[in-house]
Amino acid sequence: MNILYIEHYAGSPDMGMEFRPYYLSREWVKMGHRVDILAADYSHLRIKNPRVTKDFQKEEIDGINYYWIRTSTYEGNGLKRAINMAQFVGKLYLKAEEIAEKHKPDIIITSSTYPLDTYVGQKIKKFCPSAKLIHEIHDMWPAVLVGIFGMKKVHPFVLLMQLAENSFCRNSDYIVSLQPNTKAYLEQHGMSSEKWCNVNNGVVLSEWEKPQSLPSEHKEVFDRLHNEGKFVICFFGTISKSYALDYLIEAVKK
Repeated sequence: MNILYIEHYAGSPDMGMEFRPYYLSREWVKMGHRVDILAADYSHLRIKNPRVTKDFQKEEIDGINYYWIRTSTYEGNGLKRAINMAQFVGKLYLKAEEIAEKHKPDIIITSSTYPLDTYVGQKIKKFCPSAKLIHEIHDMWPAVLVGIFGMKKVHPFVLLMQLAENSFCRNSDYIVSLQPNTKAYLEQHGMSSEKWCNVNNGVVLSEWEKPQSLPSEHKEVFDRLHNEGKFVICFFGTISKSYALDYLIEAVKK
């Protein structure tokens, strides 16, 4: 099959996260499928961003075809990030017919953190109607924006995200959720129950067979804590409101 994966923040082991598009695509390539990823050249999540001189510049990584879209840089979650999103989605939307003709996808996956790329996927599908359109949910925008970060439901940005969420619920052939408990919520926004499935992130066991040694300064801290009789728990992830670490800490205390 030809799989077209639209993921604004797609990365790789060399560039840094997001890693999910890379690892899924690498397995599909091993199975004999062709995978083309459309991603922005700038992401705040990557350690290293690619050097890009033109839109749709191609780079092959482990058999996966990355096509980079030029976007502006930004810091934080303000207006400049919104502009970056608009550039990525806008350029793809305007080139939807050319993208469909070039890549001839059997499957279109829209998977950016924000849901606006569903409009790109839907337009591409118009030019290849036999393709299946799958929307993949990472963060629950706009629910996270309202429930955790305190944005008003009537904020123009939230309203825009809500329209996009409603649209992918109605118009996607399938909806893949990383979280296991989103089905009822999405049904309230127009999704048919048979469209939903949960696909968590996985682990490539072979990559953990030869772990690197701990840096000496970290080992010294762990050794000291163990010698003091402390029970040590390590958390790997972002320290942010959305991970609700305060509840974890309270649970550990008990």
